[in-house]
Amino acid sequence: MKTLNYFLILILTFSAKDINAQVVPGYLGKKNSFNYQLNVSPAVIGPNQVDKTSWFSYDTYPKTKESSFITPFNFTHSFNFQRVISRKIAINFGYGFFTTRQYVNLLVNDVIYTQNNYLLENIGYNIINKNFNLSATFYRGRAIAPFGAYWRLGLSYGINKTIFDNDNPKLIDHTEVNYYYYSLPPELKFNISDQNLNFKSILFNVTYGKSRIFKKCIIFNRGLNFTLTRSLIAASNSEMVNQTKKRLRGHELFSFYVSVGYLF
Repeated sequence: MKTLNYFLILILTFSAKDINAQVVPGYLGKKNSFNYQLNVSPAVIGPNQVDKTSWFSYDTYPKTKESSFITPFNFTHSFNFQRVISRKIAINFGYGFFTTRQYVNLLVNDVIYTQNNYLLENIGYNIINKNFNLSATFYRGRAIAPFGAYWRLGLSYGINKTIFDNDNPKLIDHTEVNYYYYSLPPELKFNISDQNLNFKSILFNVTYGKSRIFKKCIIFNRGLNFTLTRSLIAASNSEMVNQTKKRLRGHELFSFYVSVGYLF
């Protein structure tokens, strides 16, 4: 009888420890993780490649020496810190960045020489984005943070900077004004440095993903990310502003992602 009592006490003791361990959040007492994440998406809207306007079209952008692929892709890099705060919830802080490219046509007026309107074609510029993210991860079903399937809701603050290929591009050699063509004075240039395309944006992120843990310390994530972008710049009649906003929306709209990190 005493043996049975000791055996029951032993079982209850280990059961209590197991229950207590399940209540404590984290994986083997590890609540923090730091990871690198790569987001990849097909560039359906405004591809990165210079000579592609869509997956199979080469009609609009100028031919250059830049390499192109059958399907252009967008890439976003980020570094993230996650802290588990309960069995089903974790909070995340992240810093991300990417560079994308756009081309636009710009109508300019020559007020010095001929007082005519000229068309500046295919102005090329890079859009450099840096963003800071705060999000919450909710683990679903039988998942226990930071392991298993999850939904993540986040808010990002983006800072966009535009760098033009040439601050003083020459105008094309002719333009049509009142159905006549005018020759371009060889010394005529147009300064585009006053085109203010450096602006801020707010992004709302919805993510579905899964995480796995290897060797008790390596955490691997993969999933899908959807982003809605709200530009913090007023509506404009400028084609350059509108095309820049469109390019950013196309880059951030939808992506697949993978990440690898260290759990501690």
